[in-house]
Amino acid sequence: MKTTNLRIIVIAIIGLMINSLNAQTFTVGSASGNLALNCNTTVITMTTNSGYVPYSYTWTAPGNTLYGNYANISVPGTWTVLGQSQTSTVSSQQTFIITQNLSAPNIGITPTLANVTCTLMPSLTLTSTSAGPANTITDWYKVIGTNTISVGAPQGTLNVLSVGNPGVFWGVSINNFTGCKSTMSVQVTASVGVPTFSISSTTNFSLGCGSSSVTSLQFANVVTFPVSNPVSYTVSPFPNPATFTNNPSIPNFTVPVNWWSAYVKDLTSNCVGMQPFAITQNINPPSAFVSQPVSTISCFQPTTILTGITNNTNTTMSWTVPPSSVVNSSTVIASTNSAVFNSTNNITSTGVYTLSVTDNITQCVGIKTISVMQDIRLPKFTVSAMTNSVITCINPSVTLVPILTPTISVSLVPTFVWFAPLSSSVQGSSFTSTLAGSHTVIATSLINGCTYSAIGYVAIDTFVAIGGAFGVSCPMTTAVITPTTSGPFNTTYTWSGTPGTITSPVNQQTISVNALGNYTCIVSNTVNGCADTVVYNVVCNNGIKSFTSNEIIISVYPNPSNGILTIELSSAHPNAKLNVFDVQGKLLLEKPLNSSLNKFETNLPKGFYLYRITSEDQVLKKDKLIIE
Repeated sequence: MKTTNLRIIVIAIIGLMINSLNAQTFTVGSASGNLALNCNTTVITMTTNSGYVPYSYTWTAPGNTLYGNYANISVPGTWTVLGQSQTSTVSSQQTFIITQNLSAPNIGITPTLANVTCTLMPSLTLTSTSAGPANTITDWYKVIGTNTISVGAPQGTLNVLSVGNPGVFWGVSINNFTGCKSTMSVQVTASVGVPTFSISSTTNFSLGCGSSSVTSLQFANVVTFPVSNPVSYTVSPFPNPATFTNNPSIPNFTVPVNWWSAYVKDLTSNCVGMQPFAITQNINPPSAFVSQPVSTISCFQPTTILTGITNNTNTTMSWTVPPSSVVNSSTVIASTNSAVFNSTNNITSTGVYTLSVTDNITQCVGIKTISVMQDIRLPKFTVSAMTNSVITCINPSVTLVPILTPTISVSLVPTFVWFAPLSSSVQGSSFTSTLAGSHTVIATSLINGCTYSAIGYVAIDTFVAIGGAFGVSCPMTTAVITPTTSGPFNTTYTWSGTPGTITSPVNQQTISVNALGNYTCIVSNTVNGCADTVVYNVVCNNGIKSFTSNEIIISVYPNPSNGILTIELSSAHPNAKLNVFDVQGKLLLEKPLNSSLNKFETNLPKGFYLYRITSEDQVLKKDKLIIE
């Protein structure tokens, strides 16, 4: 009764755990938690996580359909994610809303036209004003060649710029909440020969990380009016610099981040052209996120693809993977690692995976480190016989059951498949066998899909051996017959013959007889319930009375055998032969036994067989044969 109740409880637990597996769902979200699009955030990366169960995902919104473990979303609206399990019919659905705010401030510039002269430099000013959100900044830029560079410090809604040379200047007003901007330009002309020029930076006027922490400046495209005159150059954070140089290149410019002005002086007219510029610093690392479709890999899904994601452009990605290899790619495959200590008993980490996102301009690096977990716990067990482990004539079958060890194996909810000799696979929590030999059992966890195998052995004891030579002298009135037995000593004997010829008790090993004829002995093994019968024939040859046995002693060994078999006969027997059959009775092997000692290779696969030794249509011995 207790065993039955325990099995009911285990089945109930298994059912609950299976239902729990079927009910598993997935989560969806962005790494930053932001679900609002604006001019700063034009794309939101949404990722999924499904725990153990691998899903295939479909992302939908009005007019949009995407597929994959993550989605780069640039369209506002209500999005639906449908996840379909790759290992079952289970599906799940999640919904989220992406909003959008593209509001920008208004901007105005005075004067709308401006002119500079040598006498006014650098007193000419441009004024930018903006109306809109309170959190607004304005900035000044100038088009120089093919580049647009910053030429004024950012201010609030009002920004005044001192102009020292002609060109097109742009006022930019930015809404700090949304990143959206409004722009307006003004044309500044020169009525006198103010030198014009361009200035460039090897790092686009920005100091970054590593090799980008140093920049070099270069003056170019210098024009003086009305004719070409010699010029000199300088860079200064102060107006009206006093010191100039003839070198148009300024290498290894590592000065602190600041606002600067570049000056070119016409050495003939003494007119000075001026361009403000800013040396900025960007040491902010690019964003680094990781898409990990399955949070815990297992035997169900032994790999997962880790995908690096960044919101920045012009970047390069690489991975550092266990133990310390570098993979120059945005994706890498994480696999289960059974070499991790105690991984077959506990949920463990396969190792640390590090994503590096390098900004190709600033050389700054964004880092994201994750630890990939694995569940490769094994449903370990041993095999034991429920009661007896030996097949006998009394107990013709043995029931094998798995013994789960340790306790964690129970929580893995294992199912079992049994492989018995000469039998197809059988599923079940126990197995009843009528065949001796090795029985392999494979357990598969419903939680993580991992398998573990063990072997149970079933022995057979149907052995009763009797025989042995004996002799008597003739003539005599009484003879004693004593059979020789091998094997267990717990045997019983029952004799029979012509009535009145047995002069001693018939239930003992040795009997006395007083006449010629046949005497039958039934030998029973009281342990395994098996019995055998032998007939002794008492005859008198050439006038001499003697007692002989028609029993020939045959030994077949080893059994179980590895395929090499030895058959030993107490004496050579004419036309003796061995026949081996499968359990369906099909003849597989026939060997002549030409001598008293015969040794040969059976060439039979592992399994359970039946053999028979005959001589001239007389069966001398038959039994079971196991090949391991």
